[in-house]
Amino acid sequence: MVTALEERSKLLEKFSASAIQALNAAREEALRLEFNQVETDHLLLGLVHEQRGLANITLQRHGVTSRQLRMAAERLSGRGYSLARQEDLVFSPDTIRVLGRLIDPRAKLVESADIFLALLEEPNTAAQFLLRDLSLNLGAIVRDVRAKLGSFSEEVEVTEEGETPVLPRHFVPRLLTAEGGQVFEMAEAATRAWGHNLVGTEQLLVGLIDARGGLASQILAAHGARAVVVEAVAARAVGRGSGTLSGDLKPSRWCEEACDLAWGLARKQGLVHVGTGHLLMGLLDLDVAGAMYILDQLDLNLPQIRNDLEDSFLAAPRNPEPQMGRSGEGLNLDNEFPSEDLEIL
Repeated sequence: MVTALEERSKLLEKFSASAIQALNAAREEALRLEFNQVETDHLLLGLVHEQRGLANITLQRHGVTSRQLRMAAERLSGRGYSLARQEDLVFSPDTIRVLGRLIDPRAKLVESADIFLALLEEPNTAAQFLLRDLSLNLGAIVRDVRAKLGSFSEEVEVTEEGETPVLPRHFVPRLLTAEGGQVFEMAEAATRAWGHNLVGTEQLLVGLIDARGGLASQILAAHGARAVVVEAVAARAVGRGSGTLSGDLKPSRWCEEACDLAWGLARKQGLVHVGTGHLLMGLLDLDVAGAMYILDQLDLNLPQIRNDLEDSFLAAPRNPEPQMGRSGEGLNLDNEFPSEDLEIL
């Protein structure tokens, strides 16, 4: 007789690390709700654990947060009141059917995004009932997911000579576009002006809005973020330092993490350069530190900024520094702000 552990081991041989993390998170959700098997709605909850995963990004874009999803799942399915141990937890028939359709011995490893698409397309499951209960348009979500999978499928760009470049695991400044390089120059200038020794996320945000040729500056300006206001709020947030080192400035820990997130996004798009839009998305994904405090103080629509970034990347998937995408055309760009702070190229 095949045990639950043997069943899982055989099934997971063709799954990537991100997919396995999602499945483990789904098992945790099933245990939390006291079920003795992982249902498809638990699988959906597991997928949104991945903050930068396609499931979480897409559902947020369509107006549903992970918290709302979790509350709706518990309301619909209730609790199982099972005392099953973690090692005895099994996948339900519906879950096995969804995962089984993804396994192809000749294909690449299954990613978490592939699981999300399979959940959306498998009819009459608890996951679909959950999404419909939240009044989501499944057809629109499927189209959105398919478009993103098509755009972000390549991981590495090939050079003109046909050779694959050696890419670093973590962000390094040489990966920046020309506009991205301007961001760091301006961030370092702000750091020195304020008498600090580390380039923080606050200074990085100042650089992003000051580098007006970049995507980040275009989108922030379109949402009403004026350079002079951002700099003023940032200066108040960090205060005056005791002095600046005479040599090269180093980024803070949070700034390094934001840049690593930006590089990860660029890699997922198959790019070998980090643009200003990637850096802004890195700050949004970090969701902590001084830059987020400044953005909150400015009362900006952060979900819409994220959507505008994604639309811009989607409209020009091979360009690390695209112009602002289609969704920005509907924004109100009145003359409420000085024209020099709203330069949209």
